[in-house]
Amino acid sequence: MQLYSSRVHFAHYEPQVPHRVDIPALTLPEFFEVTARDYPTATATIFFGARLTYAQLDEAADRFAAGLQSLGVARGDRVAILLPNCPQFLIALFGVLKAGAVAVPLNPAYVVRELRRIFSDSEVRTVVALDTVAPRVQELMPQIRQEPETQRHKDAEDVQVGGRGARPQPHPRGRQGG
Repeated sequence: MQLYSSRVHFAHYEPQVPHRVDIPALTLPEFFEVTARDYPTATATIFFGARLTYAQLDEAADRFAAGLQSLGVARGDRVAILLPNCPQFLIALFGVLKAGAVAVPLNPAYVVRELRRIFSDSEVRTVVALDTVAPRVQELMPQIRQEPETQRHKDAEDVQVGGRGARPQPHPRGRQGG
């Protein structure tokens, strides 16, 4: 394609780097699950010397998603994630997405004033946070909008809950995150 061949920055690419990449038509959680299936023993993350494989990360995210669903988190709900760069952030992020909710990743160093505005604007219903952030979140709990369970969770009757190997309830493709 002429558009791509005329880009001057391509002259600086290594020979094996393609000028164009075709993006698969998958959601982020689906793409992650394909990666975990294709490379289950590959290292997904290293944190302070501890390695987590893609299979382990995928299983942990499935369990987290099932836990969120058991708490009543439904498709389209906003879930704030107040965690630093650590494996738990990845588990929470992929778990939220697998549950069909919308991840709202936030800096755990934000002050109450900043969190109040973001929680309000994004209509956060659930918060995943470090224990050190809990006092700031507690102050905002009255603001986190809660509607009656019967109105919010019409399609959450068959939530799967469990320990090891728990799988989130699937959502129709294209409907995740809202």
